[in-house]
Amino acid sequence: MRGGGQLRKYRTIKSTNPKFLDLLERIAWGLNNYAYLVDKELDFVGDLERIGVIYCEGLKLRFSDELFRRFILNIRSSRKTQEIYPRYTAEYLVVRRLAYKENLREVLISYTSWGPFDIVILKPPIGIQVKQTTKDVLALSKSELERIISAATEKGLTPILAIFYLHREKILYFRIEEHKITYSIEEGYESLEGCLRKRDQ
Repeated sequence: MRGGGQLRKYRTIKSTNPKFLDLLERIAWGLNNYAYLVDKELDFVGDLERIGVIYCEGLKLRFSDELFRRFILNIRSSRKTQEIYPRYTAEYLVVRRLAYKENLREVLISYTSWGPFDIVILKPPIGIQVKQTTKDVLALSKSELERIISAATEKGLTPILAIFYLHREKILYFRIEEHKITYSIEEGYESLEGCLRKRDQ
C-alpha cells in the first residue's frame, strides 16, 4: 500500500474513534501483551481486529501491516509539540533505540504497574528508569533511589538508569546501585548490553 493509502487508513481509523490511534501508537512502540491493557482497551482491540488493523497471536498483539505500524510511528512522532505528551518523549526514544538498535522485542512502556520503572524488559528481566538532563551529571534523590531498589528487589528486576542528554543528543545506560546517587556521563554505556556485560564481568 502506498503512502496515500496508509494516510486514508489512518484518517478512517481517526474518524471512527480517535482513541484507537492512542492504543495503536502504544502497540507500535512495544506494548504488545493483553496483560497490560485495561478493559476499555481490550474492547478497542476487538474493534481494531475486526477491521483488520491488528491481530492476536496468543496473548501478543501484532500489526497486520508492518508498513502501517511504521506509518503510525512516523506520523504520531511528527505531531506538533503541543500534541505530544512531553513526559513520554525520552521514554519513547529509549524504547525505540532498544527495539531497533539493540533488537530487544519484549520491551514495554510501563505506566504504573511496575512502580518507578518507565520501561520494562521481560527477558532478561530489567527495569529502566528514564531521565533527561542538560548537564553531564545527574543525581537521584535518596528517596527515589530507595524506591527503585525496593521495587527491583520485589519484582526481580535488574535496575537500570537510562539518561537522555538533551545537550549532547545522546542516550547512555547505567546500572543503578544501592547507595549510589550520582551518575556521571563518563561512567555511562552506549548500549544496554554493554552496560550489563561490563557490570557482570
